[in-house]
Amino acid sequence: DVIGGFNRWLADQQASGDAAVVTLVLFDSINSHAVVADAVPVAEVITLDERTFQPRGSTPLLDATELVISRAREREKRRAHLGLPAEAVVIVSITDGHENASRRITVDRLRRKIAKRERRGWTVVFLSAALDVYGEARSLGYRDGNVQAFAADAPGTYAAFHSLSQAPGDVRRMLRTGTFDPAGSVWGEDRPAGSD
Repeated sequence: DVIGGFNRWLADQQASGDAAVVTLVLFDSINSHAVVADAVPVAEVITLDERTFQPRGSTPLLDATELVISRAREREKRRAHLGLPAEAVVIVSITDGHENASRRITVDRLRRKIAKRERRGWTVVFLSAALDVYGEARSLGYRDGNVQAFAADAPGTYAAFHSLSQAPGDVRRMLRTGTFDPAGSVWGEDRPAGSD
């Protein structure tokens, strides 16, 4: 279901024709930062399959999120050093469970990192099938409007990826029209269809 959901999301992004780049990182207790694609133009990103996506192990959510933030921050620094324009950064974490295996970073440190990046205009989103999605997301500093719960079944996963398909395109459209508000939320205050 996740493979199909991601591949539908990718097709939607590729169909938009925008010059976005995608970094895809998988995480579990075996590898908390397995990079599948690193700032690859969206048109060139390949779909997932059973070979490239294999659920396994525990959930080092804090470590994985911190590593993705650090990777994006390094790209931001390199681009600034080269005199390239800043990019709009949207980080999306998708998990089937709650944090249970991190070793590198604490909740408090990650909350501060997320808040700092959001103050600089980044959008940080959290989708989860865990039991207390909103409580966990709030403890990490995510805005309610950037959080979505989904049922850990085929319809729930489909609904999560379907609603996520619109968010990056919406951000790019708002950037083009000058209406992007980095203090805003992906889904606003209302919960998207299919969320708990």
